[in-house]
Amino acid sequence: MRTSTLTEFHSQGTEYRDIGKSRVPWHFGDFEAEYHAIRTSSALFDHTAIGLTRISGNVTPILQHVLARDVEYLTPERCMMTLMLGEDGRPIDLMTVYSFDDHVLLESSYGRQDAAREHLATHAGGDVEITKLDDWGMLGIEGPYSWGALGRVLDPAITALPYESVLELDVYGNPIVFSRSGFTGEYGYKVIGPNSVIADLWKGLRTEATPAGQRALEAAMLEVRQPVLHRDATDSADVVACGIQWLVDPSKTDFVGRDKVMAELSDTASGRLLGLSWAGAEVPSGADVVAGETVIGRLVVTEYSPGLARSLGLAMVDRELAAAGLTFDLRIGGISVEAISLSSPYVVPASWSTPIL
Repeated sequence: MRTSTLTEFHSQGTEYRDIGKSRVPWHFGDFEAEYHAIRTSSALFDHTAIGLTRISGNVTPILQHVLARDVEYLTPERCMMTLMLGEDGRPIDLMTVYSFDDHVLLESSYGRQDAAREHLATHAGGDVEITKLDDWGMLGIEGPYSWGALGRVLDPAITALPYESVLELDVYGNPIVFSRSGFTGEYGYKVIGPNSVIADLWKGLRTEATPAGQRALEAAMLEVRQPVLHRDATDSADVVACGIQWLVDPSKTDFVGRDKVMAELSDTASGRLLGLSWAGAEVPSGADVVAGETVIGRLVVTEYSPGLARSLGLAMVDRELAAAGLTFDLRIGGISVEAISLSSPYVVPASWSTPIL
């Protein structure tokens, strides 16, 4: 189990949850305050339980083979998000790839780092070295004013980097990786480095930004339909059904799982994930989605959105009914609630209309 290296700095009452083989801070005591920090100011995330892997040597051939997007032209000091798939086309990991002159850094999703490394090792040749960076961690800071909070602790000039840019910097005499990227649709930044440096940065940044847990992060991600594998990728949902085929490059002619994904793209019978919103009673996952008196799907994700002051969910429904603006009923155990289907983003990030000054 990979756990946070910052627990001694967390507030009393912090709740933790396990996601696969990672234990993460779920909330620090006030979910709604943490959420509103993401959408209105700046939120600080402890991602130190995320798995980080360094690959050096002849990295391009193996990454071209095991990743679903083309990395051949990913230039140094850039990053991108992509999928690692199994032979069956199911996601092994959703990861961010950071490119440098002499190596590549891989950031795994929570709890998936071991499976990703095993898959890499299976396909690696003798000219590639795979290293677990267990003594490194990652922080995230996101929100419409995250650039100000970060700039007051680090160099304000780096906050205006283009999206998906990456820098190697020295902080407190130690190397770190800095990128402009995130999860919520707001301005976002990640800082990756040795655990001791990450701890010092956490102590500095928590005075400028509100520590926020995974629950607030996942609620904000749901609002902009950013994928969360442990939540969205159910046993019955393939890449296309989950709506994450945008992380696959169909023009790429050879990668593990490609044939399965291409077959899914032409499959007109499988279901699709559809965003729903409703007011009133809480409805648990597993509820039937009903059109008229016909069950056309099942609710697989549910979360309260403070931004909408309504519940949000994802339902796997018949493909022909996976459209916005429709009204359904959610029914389970005597509960019946009217829900409306939505197109994403369900909440427009404030950063889209907030300049970096």
